[in-house]
Amino acid sequence: MDMLNRLDELSDIIESAKSLPLSASCVVPRDEVLDLLDEIRATLPDTIREAEQIVRRRSEILDTAERGSLERMAEAQARAERLVEEATERANSTRAQASAEAEKILAEARMQAALLVDSHATTLAARDEAAGLVKDAAHRAELILSATAHRSNVLLAKAEAALLGAVQEIQREHADLESMAVGFHAEIAAGQADHVVDVAAREQQNQPSHGAEEFYDFELDVSVDPDQLPGYR
Repeated sequence: MDMLNRLDELSDIIESAKSLPLSASCVVPRDEVLDLLDEIRATLPDTIREAEQIVRRRSEILDTAERGSLERMAEAQARAERLVEEATERANSTRAQASAEAEKILAEARMQAALLVDSHATTLAARDEAAGLVKDAAHRAELILSATAHRSNVLLAKAEAALLGAVQEIQREHADLESMAVGFHAEIAAGQADHVVDVAAREQQNQPSHGAEEFYDFELDVSVDPDQLPGYR
């Protein structure tokens, strides 16, 4: 705030300076103005450096957060893809094993039925018993395949849930990053607004009284933009 105070003092000096007749110029105290400009020049670099450090630090935080978010997104995506791939492989392997087991059961049942028919001299009862064996084997095979299909569906459902969770995690990371960026810009805007209000209030309180005036030893054209004053930038 020292720099702002010095600028306010400089503004007060210029506003209260005696105007020259038929001119926009005025006379101001040379030494006092130069001293204020020296103080402003000495204070300004520290202020700018602090502001640059704050902005740079905020930018580093955002960059770090973005890199971390991208890394976590990639990890979540890779993890979900591995889960889906593993679940698919396990489901296919389970189906293949179940199918082979069902075929084996049916083959053994047919073989037993053929032996039974041969041993009973092709009687009607033997044929019925053989048909029952085959039917029972087919039922067992159907149960195995049904259970395997259910297990495969469960595995795939878990993999899909993991993939959905990864997508949601990526969306949360993206939303958090956007929120951080919006907050950063809002904070900067709020700081600028507070500064404008503070300066306006100070200028309102420090209106010149226009009392007794003195003549000084050099002229300053107040029509010039204050930004062009030496050392102001």
